[in-house]
Amino acid sequence: MFYYIMKKLFSLFALVLVTFSVSAQSVRGDLNGDGAVTTTDVTELYNIIFGTASSQEENVKLNVGCVKLNMIPVKGGTFQMGGISSNERPTHSVTLSDYYIGETEVTQALWESVMGSNPSNFKGLNRPVEQVSWYDCQIFISKLNDLLSSQLPTGYRFRLPTEAEWEFAARGGTQSNGYTYSGSNSINEVACYNDNQTHDVATKVANELGIYDLSGNVFEWCQDWLGDYSSDDQINPTGPVSGSSRVFRGGCCTSDARDCRVYSRNGWTPSGTASDLGLRLVLSDQHANLAFSVGDVSFSMVYVSGGTFQMGATEEQGSDATYNEKPVHSETVGDFWIGKTEVTQALWKAVMGNNPSEWTDGARPVERVSFNDCQKFVMKLNSLLSDQLPSGCRFRLPSEAEWEYAARGGNKSKHYKYSGSDNLDDVAWYASNSNDDSDASFLEGEGWHWYQSGMSITHQVGRKEANELGIYDMSGNVWEWCEDQWREDYNHNYDDSYLVIRGGGYGTSKGSCRVSYRTSNGPANSKSMGLRLVLSYQRANYVFSVGKTTFTIVAVDGGTFQMGSTSGESDEQPVHSVTLSDYYIGGTEVTQALWESVMGSNTSQSSDPRRPVEKVSWDDCQTFISKLKELTGLTFRLPTEAEWEFAARGGTKSMGYAYSGSNNIDDVAWYSGNSYSLGENDPDYGTHYVGTKAPNELGIYDMTGNVFEWCQDWYGDYSSAAQTNPTGPTSGSYRVVRGGNWRLDASKCRVSSRTKYVPSAANPNLGLRLAL
Repeated sequence: MFYYIMKKLFSLFALVLVTFSVSAQSVRGDLNGDGAVTTTDVTELYNIIFGTASSQEENVKLNVGCVKLNMIPVKGGTFQMGGISSNERPTHSVTLSDYYIGETEVTQALWESVMGSNPSNFKGLNRPVEQVSWYDCQIFISKLNDLLSSQLPTGYRFRLPTEAEWEFAARGGTQSNGYTYSGSNSINEVACYNDNQTHDVATKVANELGIYDLSGNVFEWCQDWLGDYSSDDQINPTGPVSGSSRVFRGGCCTSDARDCRVYSRNGWTPSGTASDLGLRLVLSDQHANLAFSVGDVSFSMVYVSGGTFQMGATEEQGSDATYNEKPVHSETVGDFWIGKTEVTQALWKAVMGNNPSEWTDGARPVERVSFNDCQKFVMKLNSLLSDQLPSGCRFRLPSEAEWEYAARGGNKSKHYKYSGSDNLDDVAWYASNSNDDSDASFLEGEGWHWYQSGMSITHQVGRKEANELGIYDMSGNVWEWCEDQWREDYNHNYDDSYLVIRGGGYGTSKGSCRVSYRTSNGPANSKSMGLRLVLSYQRANYVFSVGKTTFTIVAVDGGTFQMGSTSGESDEQPVHSVTLSDYYIGGTEVTQALWESVMGSNTSQSSDPRRPVEKVSWDDCQTFISKLKELTGLTFRLPTEAEWEFAARGGTKSMGYAYSGSNNIDDVAWYSGNSYSLGENDPDYGTHYVGTKAPNELGIYDMTGNVFEWCQDWYGDYSSAAQTNPTGPTSGSYRVVRGGNWRLDASKCRVSSRTKYVPSAANPNLGLRLAL
């Protein structure tokens, strides 16, 4: 090799590109000083001599503590996927985008650095980790993404390889020499197999891309469910939407040569572990689709790159479009993930412990779920998967704009009438085709009788074609709740009695399945109502309902702040450090409509359902909250005084305003200057509709002015000591109220101002805001 390079240096044709391939064992020129030579070393040597860049992108080299992680670039391309055995056929064309794949299998050293433990049977830090389930791998990957967030290229995330990505890399990608095993036709050169234990990674010859052990050592989990191949050409396939077994690939130390072929495929339950089963990482620039699991139930979230689109009755929606879909207007949404399928009955049961559905079958979408049921499900899911979620991400229902953008195909939209096609039968279960019997045998109980009677029914998710983003059933099957309150058209104000539903259902007409079609429903359940999840880099706000009255709870990320004021009243001192955990607080004060829905009466002096309830004592608030808990099953409460002030200041997004959301009180508050001082004959005298002034940095309304808000705490003097989640004195004569009101001047409406009342007090200035 040295002679060859020197010859080229002195050649008259030095400008001619030289292409060569060497194995790690064939060169003695260790550039990294680690005692091992790889094709990366040879490439770097070539670049030093010739002064040119490699045609391949550079490896991504990362560190987890003292453990190195090297990711090899795989240039995208098209290949023929499949082999000779029955489960490897038919051979079919697959096109992949660029990605990176681990130079080696994940070692025990790397696993232990991330997880703090090592489950492997054959111990050795440089051996591949094993005895890890597919679910274990998802938790490991989530933690690794968090640990290396500052090292990763922007937009890149780790995940398991898809089966197609695994095979393409094993074959050598665009540099493939067509070998039977990964890197050679002689298995002994490239694989540890037919042995009774694993071996250190990278002790055999690398393949054409410089990747080790894609044949042998340990089987490697892939992202996909195991299923039959299709003969269709595919682009970036991700496998079936459901199944009972996850794919694993590559052969292992105990297997024979047959399992080590680049196209050999196997599958096993995702909860399974074995001493010959490990993993290899992929890193990709697509905010990769994510997979999660609750117990033995897994589900996928599809990444949707944000953008601007025309929302509403656009031209392709045709004469079916209704006035509800007008006017067409421009909407911009940020990046988010959305469920590849509707939430299944299996997932609902795994989270909630029950299945309310009419058509009982774990692979069908859950239905008979109310809006409140969906919010409880999402909250429990966020709690259950807290260790799997990317840092800062939470599940929620989609906004109406996000739903339509995803249904249209996002930035890959082909402007279809329905989600994925102009032919509805290709993509949807609806009135004309939903009595198809192809999955009726899975039905249980009453669902079977409905089917036998010739009635429309739901169907297993993912059986129709996906849309441009790889998302299923956004037209038809079940209606899907959105988080928005209904408005008759895009120019109307919101109506807090109804909520948006989208997508059409198994019993609807074609027109209801269009991507722009929108309608509303009260918050109650029905057998046509289901849901689809969204995941985004924000804690989700939640909307709940009592009867036909809805209300919003805003997420407040915990943090540390300086509570009190050096320039305010004496009871605002001393300023002291307070640290709070995450919590939720009402987006508005409790309205008279909500109070009456819970209590059956309205105490307020200025009677109007959209105004804040008033003339309520602290004791009354406790009764209201107790009844609200019974109705919703959720542990609502009053905010602590510290939670109230932190939220009023704007939480972790605080701009340091004097009032909640502004230094100009008229922007954010109803107070004496624009309410009480006007006199009783003025229409602006008194309290006002909630949410009519500007919100603060967290999107919360009226924390300055309108009505005083009861807090949970007894009133008492501040301490100078730093505190964590304080709840105030253990006893007292007065309870804290906060925020000022419509009768008071600006000084009493500052975010740090404090007032006290006896718990039995009730006057037209006293209301409340909920916390959770």
